[in-house]
Amino acid sequence: MKKPNQICCTSEISSASAEVEALHPHTEASDAEEDHLTASKRPRLDTMVLEKSEELDFPVDPHVLCQTFGFSAGPSAEVCSWGQIDCLKIKSCTPDSLKVLSPALPTFFCLRSLTLQNSSIFKENDVLEVAAALKKLSDSSCSSLTELSIGVLPSIEFMMTLVESFPRLTSLSVEIQKSIWLPLAIFNHSLSTESELPLEKLTVKISDDETDVRFITSLLSRSPHLTTLHLVGMRPTGSTQKRLISTLSVSNRHLRFLNFEDMKLCGCLPEILNLLTGCKLEELQLSDCRLLENCVNQEDSVQQLVAALKVVPSLCKLSLAQNRLTKSVCILAHLFSGSSESPIKHLDISSNFILPADLLEFAKRLRSHSPLQALTLDLRKNPADRDLDTWNKALQRLHPFRLILDNGWKSTDTMVDHVSNM
Repeated sequence: MKKPNQICCTSEISSASAEVEALHPHTEASDAEEDHLTASKRPRLDTMVLEKSEELDFPVDPHVLCQTFGFSAGPSAEVCSWGQIDCLKIKSCTPDSLKVLSPALPTFFCLRSLTLQNSSIFKENDVLEVAAALKKLSDSSCSSLTELSIGVLPSIEFMMTLVESFPRLTSLSVEIQKSIWLPLAIFNHSLSTESELPLEKLTVKISDDETDVRFITSLLSRSPHLTTLHLVGMRPTGSTQKRLISTLSVSNRHLRFLNFEDMKLCGCLPEILNLLTGCKLEELQLSDCRLLENCVNQEDSVQQLVAALKVVPSLCKLSLAQNRLTKSVCILAHLFSGSSESPIKHLDISSNFILPADLLEFAKRLRSHSPLQALTLDLRKNPADRDLDTWNKALQRLHPFRLILDNGWKSTDTMVDHVSNM
Protein backbone atom coordinates (compact mmCIF):
# COMPACT_ATOMS: atom_id res chain seq x y z
CA MET A 1 0.00 0.00 0.00
CA LYS A 2 1.44 3.37 -1.00
CA LYS A 3 2.15 5.91 1.69
CA PRO A 4 1.10 9.53 1.15
CA ASN A 5 3.78 12.05 0.31
CA GLN A 6 4.64 13.95 3.47
CA ILE A 7 6.91 16.95 3.72
CA CYS A 8 8.17 18.21 7.06
CA CYS A 9 10.06 21.49 6.86
CA THR A 10 12.12 23.40 9.41
CA SER A 11 13.01 26.93 8.32
CA GLU A 12 16.01 28.42 10.08
CA ILE A 13 15.19 32.05 10.85
CA SER A 14 18.82 33.15 11.20
CA SER A 15 19.83 32.06 7.71
CA ALA A 16 16.37 32.10 6.15
CA SER A 17 17.06 28.59 4.89
CA ALA A 18 14.76 25.59 5.03
CA GLU A 19 15.29 21.87 5.59
CA VAL A 20 12.85 19.09 4.92
CA GLU A 21 12.38 15.43 5.67
CA ALA A 22 10.40 13.78 2.90
CA LEU A 23 8.64 10.44 2.71
CA HIS A 24 7.86 9.43 -0.86
CA PRO A 25 5.67 6.59 -2.16
CA HIS A 26 8.65 4.24 -2.66
CA THR A 27 11.18 5.67 -0.19
CA GLU A 28 11.01 5.46 3.59
CA ALA A 29 13.71 6.82 5.92
CA SER A 30 14.21 5.11 9.26
CA ASP A 31 14.97 6.99 12.49
CA ALA A 32 18.59 5.87 12.28
CA GLU A 33 18.94 7.04 8.68
CA GLU A 34 17.41 10.42 9.43
CA ASP A 35 20.25 11.18 11.83
CA HIS A 36 22.79 10.85 9.01
CA LEU A 37 20.96 12.56 6.15
CA THR A 38 23.01 14.90 3.98
CA ALA A 39 21.37 17.95 2.49
CA SER A 40 21.17 17.79 -1.27
CA LYS A 41 22.54 20.64 -3.37
CA ARG A 42 19.33 22.57 -3.82
CA PRO A 43 18.53 26.28 -3.79
CA ARG A 44 18.70 27.86 -0.34
CA LEU A 45 15.77 30.01 0.71
CA ASP A 46 17.72 33.24 1.06
CA THR A 47 17.11 36.78 -0.11
CA MET A 48 18.75 36.21 -3.49
CA VAL A 49 16.57 33.19 -4.25
CA LEU A 50 13.47 35.08 -3.18
CA GLU A 51 14.33 38.03 -5.39
CA LYS A 52 14.70 35.67 -8.33
CA SER A 53 11.49 33.89 -7.41
CA GLU A 54 9.59 37.13 -7.91
CA GLU A 55 10.43 36.84 -11.60
CA LEU A 56 8.94 33.34 -11.81
CA ASP A 57 5.52 32.71 -13.21
CA PHE A 58 3.56 31.74 -10.08
CA PRO A 59 1.76 29.67 -8.93
CA VAL A 60 4.65 27.34 -8.09
CA ASP A 61 3.96 23.63 -8.44
CA PRO A 62 4.78 21.07 -5.69
CA HIS A 63 7.81 19.88 -7.71
CA VAL A 64 9.40 23.33 -7.39
CA LEU A 65 8.47 23.57 -3.72
CA CYS A 66 10.18 20.26 -2.99
CA GLN A 67 13.35 21.53 -4.68
CA THR A 68 13.24 24.82 -2.79
CA PHE A 69 12.78 23.19 0.63
CA GLY A 70 14.57 20.01 -0.36
CA PHE A 71 16.33 17.55 1.93
CA SER A 72 17.12 14.39 0.00
CA ALA A 73 16.42 11.02 1.63
CA GLY A 74 19.28 9.53 -0.41
CA PRO A 75 20.59 9.24 -3.96
CA SER A 76 17.64 7.07 -5.01
CA ALA A 77 14.98 9.28 -3.48
CA GLU A 78 12.19 10.27 -5.81
CA VAL A 79 11.04 13.84 -6.17
CA CYS A 80 7.42 14.36 -5.13
CA SER A 81 5.24 13.88 -8.17
CA TRP A 82 3.15 16.73 -9.50
CA GLY A 83 0.36 17.59 -7.10
CA GLN A 84 0.85 14.53 -4.90
CA ILE A 85 1.79 16.20 -1.59
CA ASP A 86 -0.71 14.97 1.01
CA CYS A 87 0.83 16.39 4.19
CA LEU A 88 2.92 19.56 4.55
CA LYS A 89 4.42 20.63 7.89
CA ILE A 90 6.57 23.73 8.21
CA LYS A 91 7.80 23.77 11.79
CA SER A 92 9.44 27.21 11.65
CA CYS A 93 7.40 29.14 9.15
CA THR A 94 9.07 32.50 8.47
CA PRO A 95 7.77 35.31 6.23
CA ASP A 96 10.27 34.13 3.60
CA SER A 97 8.76 30.65 3.76
CA LEU A 98 5.30 32.07 3.18
CA LYS A 99 6.51 34.03 0.13
CA VAL A 100 7.25 30.68 -1.49
CA LEU A 101 4.28 28.77 -0.09
CA SER A 102 1.35 31.18 -0.53
CA PRO A 103 1.54 31.44 -4.36
CA ALA A 104 1.89 27.66 -4.65
CA LEU A 105 -0.83 26.68 -2.20
CA PRO A 106 -3.82 27.06 -4.59
CA THR A 107 -2.31 24.32 -6.81
CA PHE A 108 -2.06 21.73 -4.01
CA PHE A 109 -5.21 19.82 -4.87
CA CYS A 110 -4.06 16.61 -3.14
CA LEU A 111 -3.03 18.36 0.08
CA ARG A 112 -5.05 17.01 3.01
CA SER A 113 -3.11 18.35 6.00
CA LEU A 114 -1.28 21.68 6.37
CA THR A 115 0.74 22.76 9.44
CA LEU A 116 2.34 26.20 9.70
CA GLN A 117 4.13 26.85 12.98
CA ASN A 118 6.43 29.62 14.14
CA SER A 119 7.83 30.61 17.53
CA SER A 120 7.00 34.26 16.93
CA ILE A 121 3.65 35.84 16.10
CA PHE A 122 2.66 35.93 12.45
CA LYS A 123 2.22 39.39 10.95
CA GLU A 124 -1.35 40.17 9.94
CA ASN A 125 -0.47 40.55 6.25
CA ASP A 126 1.18 37.13 6.21
CA VAL A 127 -1.92 35.50 7.69
CA LEU A 128 -4.18 37.32 5.24
CA GLU A 129 -2.04 36.08 2.34
CA VAL A 130 -2.36 32.50 3.60
CA ALA A 131 -6.11 33.03 3.96
CA ALA A 132 -6.34 34.33 0.39
CA ALA A 133 -4.41 31.31 -0.88
CA LEU A 134 -6.70 28.98 1.07
CA LYS A 135 -9.72 30.75 -0.42
CA LYS A 136 -8.42 30.08 -3.94
CA LEU A 137 -7.80 26.45 -3.04
CA SER A 138 -11.27 26.17 -1.51
CA ASP A 139 -12.89 27.56 -4.66
CA SER A 140 -11.60 24.56 -6.59
CA SER A 141 -13.75 21.44 -6.56
CA CYS A 142 -10.52 19.40 -6.73
CA SER A 143 -9.17 20.51 -3.35
CA SER A 144 -8.74 17.85 -0.65
CA LEU A 145 -7.63 19.91 2.37
CA THR A 146 -9.38 18.91 5.61
CA GLU A 147 -6.82 19.62 8.36
CA LEU A 148 -5.20 22.95 9.23
CA SER A 149 -2.86 23.75 12.13
CA ILE A 150 -1.40 27.25 12.44
CA GLY A 151 0.24 29.44 15.05
CA VAL A 152 1.02 31.85 16.45
CA LEU A 153 -1.87 34.07 15.28
CA PRO A 154 -1.99 37.70 16.51
CA SER A 155 -5.70 37.61 17.41
CA ILE A 156 -8.70 35.31 17.51
CA GLU A 157 -10.30 37.19 14.62
CA PHE A 158 -7.71 35.66 12.30
CA MET A 159 -9.00 32.22 13.26
CA MET A 160 -12.40 33.22 11.91
CA THR A 161 -10.77 34.62 8.76
CA LEU A 162 -9.13 31.25 8.08
CA VAL A 163 -12.36 29.36 8.75
CA GLU A 164 -14.28 31.55 6.32
CA SER A 165 -11.51 31.18 3.75
CA PHE A 166 -11.73 27.39 3.83
CA PRO A 167 -15.07 26.41 5.42
CA ARG A 168 -14.69 22.72 4.50
CA LEU A 169 -12.13 22.01 7.22
CA THR A 170 -12.88 19.08 9.51
CA SER A 171 -9.89 19.67 11.81
CA LEU A 172 -8.57 23.04 12.99
CA SER A 173 -5.80 23.79 15.49
CA VAL A 174 -4.74 27.36 16.26
CA GLU A 175 -2.49 29.07 18.79
CA ILE A 176 -3.26 32.70 19.55
CA GLN A 177 -1.24 35.37 21.29
CA LYS A 178 -2.37 38.97 21.27
CA SER A 179 -0.07 41.27 19.34
CA ILE A 180 0.70 44.76 20.61
CA TRP A 181 1.03 46.08 17.05
CA LEU A 182 -2.31 44.83 15.75
CA PRO A 183 -4.69 47.63 14.63
CA LEU A 184 -7.85 47.70 16.72
CA ALA A 185 -10.31 48.02 13.83
CA ILE A 186 -8.81 45.63 11.29
CA PHE A 187 -11.78 43.23 11.39
CA ASN A 188 -15.52 43.41 11.20
CA HIS A 189 -16.55 39.78 11.63
CA SER A 190 -20.19 39.02 12.20
CA LEU A 191 -21.08 36.31 14.70
CA SER A 192 -23.60 34.64 12.43
CA THR A 193 -24.59 31.08 13.26
CA GLU A 194 -26.46 30.45 10.02
CA SER A 195 -23.86 28.56 7.97
CA GLU A 196 -23.14 25.08 9.33
CA LEU A 197 -19.52 23.88 9.34
CA PRO A 198 -18.26 20.26 9.00
CA LEU A 199 -15.69 20.79 11.76
CA GLU A 200 -15.04 17.64 13.84
CA LYS A 201 -11.87 18.53 15.75
CA LEU A 202 -11.02 21.93 17.23
CA THR A 203 -8.00 22.98 19.31
CA VAL A 204 -7.57 26.58 20.46
CA LYS A 205 -4.65 27.68 22.64
CA ILE A 206 -4.86 31.25 23.90
CA SER A 207 -2.43 33.28 26.00
CA ASP A 208 -4.55 36.39 26.44
CA ASP A 209 -7.08 36.89 29.23
CA GLU A 210 -8.93 39.55 27.22
CA THR A 211 -9.70 37.35 24.21
CA ASP A 212 -13.30 37.69 23.07
CA VAL A 213 -14.53 34.11 23.38
CA ARG A 214 -17.75 34.97 21.56
CA PHE A 215 -15.88 33.92 18.44
CA ILE A 216 -15.33 30.50 20.01
CA THR A 217 -18.99 30.11 20.98
CA SER A 218 -20.04 31.23 17.51
CA LEU A 219 -17.75 28.63 15.93
CA LEU A 220 -19.04 25.93 18.29
CA SER A 221 -22.67 26.73 17.52
CA ARG A 222 -21.92 26.30 13.80
CA SER A 223 -20.19 22.92 14.32
CA PRO A 224 -22.82 20.32 15.25
CA HIS A 225 -20.55 17.45 14.14
CA LEU A 226 -17.76 18.34 16.57
CA THR A 227 -16.36 15.28 18.36
CA THR A 228 -13.10 16.63 19.82
CA LEU A 229 -12.57 19.96 21.60
CA HIS A 230 -9.38 21.14 23.32
CA LEU A 231 -9.34 24.65 24.81
CA VAL A 232 -6.29 26.03 26.62
CA GLY A 233 -5.71 29.28 28.49
CA MET A 234 -9.15 30.91 28.29
CA ARG A 235 -9.59 32.81 31.54
CA PRO A 236 -12.11 35.62 31.00
CA THR A 237 -14.20 36.89 33.88
CA GLY A 238 -17.95 37.04 34.34
CA SER A 239 -20.42 34.67 32.72
CA THR A 240 -18.42 34.12 29.52
CA GLN A 241 -17.29 30.62 30.44
CA LYS A 242 -20.82 29.65 31.47
CA ARG A 243 -22.13 30.65 28.04
CA LEU A 244 -19.39 28.63 26.38
CA ILE A 245 -20.25 25.45 28.30
CA SER A 246 -23.97 26.04 27.73
CA THR A 247 -23.26 26.27 24.00
CA LEU A 248 -21.60 22.86 24.14
CA SER A 249 -24.66 21.40 25.84
CA VAL A 250 -26.97 22.70 23.12
CA SER A 251 -24.93 22.58 19.91
CA ASN A 252 -22.30 19.87 20.36
CA ARG A 253 -24.06 16.77 21.61
CA HIS A 254 -21.72 14.47 19.65
CA LEU A 255 -18.63 15.43 21.64
CA ARG A 256 -16.53 12.41 22.62
CA PHE A 257 -13.28 14.07 23.73
CA LEU A 258 -13.38 17.27 25.80
CA ASN A 259 -10.23 18.85 27.23
CA PHE A 260 -10.29 22.11 29.20
CA GLU A 261 -6.80 23.16 30.32
CA ASP A 262 -5.71 26.22 32.30
CA MET A 263 -9.21 27.66 32.26
CA LYS A 264 -11.06 29.56 34.96
CA LEU A 265 -14.17 27.43 35.52
CA CYS A 266 -14.93 28.40 39.12
CA GLY A 267 -18.68 28.95 39.38
CA CYS A 268 -19.38 26.82 36.29
CA LEU A 269 -20.27 23.57 38.07
CA PRO A 270 -24.04 23.76 37.28
CA GLU A 271 -23.25 24.18 33.58
CA ILE A 272 -20.81 21.26 33.66
CA LEU A 273 -23.38 19.04 35.38
CA ASN A 274 -25.89 19.95 32.68
CA LEU A 275 -23.34 19.17 29.96
CA LEU A 276 -22.81 15.69 31.41
CA THR A 277 -26.52 14.91 31.17
CA GLY A 278 -27.07 12.65 28.18
CA CYS A 279 -23.61 13.32 26.71
CA LYS A 280 -21.46 10.84 24.74
CA LEU A 281 -18.10 11.76 26.25
CA GLU A 282 -15.38 9.11 26.29
CA GLU A 283 -12.66 11.38 27.70
CA LEU A 284 -13.09 14.40 29.97
CA GLN A 285 -10.10 16.43 31.10
CA LEU A 286 -10.54 19.42 33.40
CA SER A 287 -6.91 20.25 34.16
CA ASP A 288 -5.95 23.34 36.16
CA CYS A 289 -9.47 24.75 35.89
CA ARG A 290 -10.08 25.93 39.49
CA LEU A 291 -13.29 23.97 39.25
CA LEU A 292 -14.12 24.02 42.97
CA GLU A 293 -12.44 27.29 43.90
CA ASN A 294 -15.53 29.33 44.84
CA CYS A 295 -17.72 26.48 46.08
CA VAL A 296 -19.21 27.09 49.53
CA ASN A 297 -19.13 23.37 50.31
CA GLN A 298 -16.40 21.69 48.26
CA GLU A 299 -17.25 18.13 49.33
CA ASP A 300 -20.89 18.60 48.38
CA SER A 301 -19.82 19.95 44.98
CA VAL A 302 -17.58 16.93 44.39
CA GLN A 303 -20.48 14.63 45.32
CA GLN A 304 -22.66 16.34 42.70
CA LEU A 305 -19.91 15.95 40.13
CA VAL A 306 -19.46 12.26 40.98
CA ALA A 307 -23.20 11.63 40.67
CA ALA A 308 -23.25 13.24 37.22
CA LEU A 309 -20.15 11.38 36.02
CA LYS A 310 -21.50 7.99 37.08
CA VAL A 311 -24.40 8.21 34.65
CA VAL A 312 -22.17 8.82 31.60
CA PRO A 313 -21.98 5.25 30.24
CA SER A 314 -19.29 6.02 27.63
CA LEU A 315 -16.77 7.80 29.89
CA CYS A 316 -13.46 5.89 30.05
CA LYS A 317 -10.93 8.57 31.00
CA LEU A 318 -11.26 11.36 33.56
CA SER A 319 -8.62 13.94 34.50
CA LEU A 320 -9.06 16.36 37.39
CA ALA A 321 -5.37 17.24 37.66
CA GLN A 322 -4.35 20.52 39.33
CA ASN A 323 -7.76 21.32 40.82
CA ARG A 324 -6.73 21.40 44.50
CA LEU A 325 -8.99 18.51 45.47
CA THR A 326 -7.03 17.82 48.70
CA LYS A 327 -9.35 15.94 51.13
CA SER A 328 -12.22 15.84 48.64
CA VAL A 329 -10.37 13.17 46.67
CA CYS A 330 -11.89 10.54 48.98
CA ILE A 331 -15.32 11.23 47.47
CA LEU A 332 -14.07 10.22 44.02
CA ALA A 333 -13.92 6.62 45.23
CA HIS A 334 -17.73 6.61 45.06
CA LEU A 335 -17.46 6.71 41.27
CA PHE A 336 -17.15 2.95 41.54
CA SER A 337 -19.86 2.23 44.10
CA GLY A 338 -23.44 1.05 43.80
CA SER A 339 -25.29 -0.44 40.87
CA SER A 340 -24.37 2.45 38.53
CA GLU A 341 -20.61 1.98 38.71
CA SER A 342 -18.65 4.29 36.41
CA PRO A 343 -16.86 2.63 33.46
CA ILE A 344 -13.83 4.92 33.97
CA LYS A 345 -10.55 3.06 33.35
CA HIS A 346 -8.13 5.96 33.79
CA LEU A 347 -8.38 8.49 36.63
CA ASP A 348 -5.87 11.35 36.80
CA ILE A 349 -5.73 13.05 40.21
CA SER A 350 -2.16 14.31 39.95
CA SER A 351 -1.05 17.67 41.38
CA ASN A 352 -3.99 17.99 43.80
CA PHE A 353 -2.04 18.34 47.07
CA ILE A 354 -3.38 15.00 48.29
CA LEU A 355 -1.76 14.26 51.66
CA PRO A 356 -0.78 10.66 52.54
CA ALA A 357 -3.61 10.33 55.09
CA ASP A 358 -6.18 11.42 52.49
CA LEU A 359 -4.79 9.00 49.92
CA LEU A 360 -5.01 6.20 52.48
CA GLU A 361 -8.68 7.00 53.10
CA PHE A 362 -9.28 7.12 49.35
CA ALA A 363 -7.59 3.71 49.01
CA LYS A 364 -9.75 2.20 51.76
CA ARG A 365 -12.97 3.41 50.14
CA LEU A 366 -11.87 2.35 46.67
CA ARG A 367 -10.97 -1.17 47.82
CA SER A 368 -14.34 -1.50 49.56
CA HIS A 369 -16.08 -0.80 46.25
CA SER A 370 -13.75 -3.02 44.17
CA PRO A 371 -14.11 -1.52 40.65
CA LEU A 372 -14.95 -4.15 38.08
CA GLN A 373 -12.88 -2.45 35.37
CA ALA A 374 -9.08 -2.46 35.30
CA LEU A 375 -8.24 0.96 36.71
CA THR A 376 -5.21 3.21 36.18
CA LEU A 377 -4.56 5.91 38.79
CA ASP A 378 -2.27 8.87 38.11
CA LEU A 379 -0.94 10.02 41.50
CA ARG A 380 2.03 12.10 40.38
CA LYS A 381 3.08 15.36 42.03
CA ASN A 382 1.27 14.83 45.31
CA PRO A 383 3.18 15.31 48.62
CA ALA A 384 4.11 11.71 49.41
CA ASP A 385 7.19 12.83 51.32
CA ARG A 386 5.08 14.45 54.05
CA ASP A 387 4.51 10.98 55.54
CA LEU A 388 6.18 8.23 53.53
CA ASP A 389 4.99 5.42 55.81
CA THR A 390 1.32 6.37 55.42
CA TRP A 391 1.79 6.95 51.69
CA ASN A 392 3.29 3.49 51.25
CA LYS A 393 0.40 1.95 53.20
CA ALA A 394 -1.99 3.63 50.79
CA LEU A 395 -0.04 2.28 47.82
CA GLN A 396 -0.19 -1.23 49.27
CA ARG A 397 -3.97 -1.01 49.41
CA LEU A 398 -3.98 0.24 45.83
CA HIS A 399 -1.74 -2.57 44.56
CA PRO A 400 -4.52 -4.25 42.48
CA PHE A 401 -4.59 -1.14 40.29
CA ARG A 402 -2.06 0.27 37.85
CA LEU A 403 -0.40 3.29 39.44
CA ILE A 404 1.44 6.15 37.75
CA LEU A 405 3.95 7.62 40.20
CA ASP A 406 7.00 9.86 40.19
CA ASN A 407 10.21 9.15 42.07
CA GLY A 408 12.36 11.78 43.72
CA TRP A 409 9.84 14.60 43.37
CA LYS A 410 9.74 17.16 46.21
CA SER A 411 6.45 18.37 47.65
CA THR A 412 7.84 21.85 48.28
CA ASP A 413 7.21 22.54 44.60
CA THR A 414 3.56 21.64 45.07
CA MET A 415 3.28 23.78 48.18
CA VAL A 416 4.64 26.84 46.41
CA ASP A 417 2.13 26.38 43.61
CA HIS A 418 -0.70 25.64 46.04
CA VAL A 419 -0.11 28.75 48.16
CA SER A 420 0.49 31.05 45.19
CA ASN A 421 -2.91 30.17 43.75
CA MET A 422 -4.97 30.21 46.93
